[in-house]
Amino acid sequence: MSVPAVQASARAKTLNITYDSTPVTLTPTGTTDANGTFNVSFKIPVSKSGNHTIVVSDGTTSNTYTFKLDATPPAAPALTLPVAATKLGKVPTLSWSPVTDSNGGITYNMQISKDQSFNTILITKSGLTATTYTLDTNVPAEKLKSASKSAPYYWRVQATDAAGNVSAWTTPRRSLWFSAQRLYRLYYFCGYRNNVGCARFRPWQNH
Repeated sequence: MSVPAVQASARAKTLNITYDSTPVTLTPTGTTDANGTFNVSFKIPVSKSGNHTIVVSDGTTSNTYTFKLDATPPAAPALTLPVAATKLGKVPTLSWSPVTDSNGGITYNMQISKDQSFNTILITKSGLTATTYTLDTNVPAEKLKSASKSAPYYWRVQATDAAGNVSAWTTPRRSLWFSAQRLYRLYYFCGYRNNVGCARFRPWQNH
């Protein structure tokens, strides 16, 4: 942020600046000129949206400024793939639409739950920069058990902008996926007991 030149004391002095009561380090050190005016720039710390107070003092005269960070949340993403109730392979990839915002720096949070209200969250991924996420089955927490129509998984996404504003969550989407072990059991049941319509499956294949 750049603080405009203003009249300070009549002689050159070192400036002290606070941002929301926290001292700001100036590089190089800020001082008034021979006429008592100054013009300084500094980087605003990571802050929440809303109003923030900047105080500039030379030990005798103080000036107070209000700095406002945008408080408008970005739009919520739209879930794209997989479509609702789709049966997926053992390594599901979830996709959503990109979000743009005047503050830039959009990241995404993604959650997976076994209940539509997300009272119990199984997976949370924060700060995602891409608009897709593939579950990493090498991570135990992301190696989910097979689901069924009566007990599916639900997933949702929200966006966060550079000012820390967070969008609403997307409407949860219902999805199903099956592990390789579950597919093997389906093959065994159909191929060796019913022997009907299951010849395309083989125990060593992943689907």
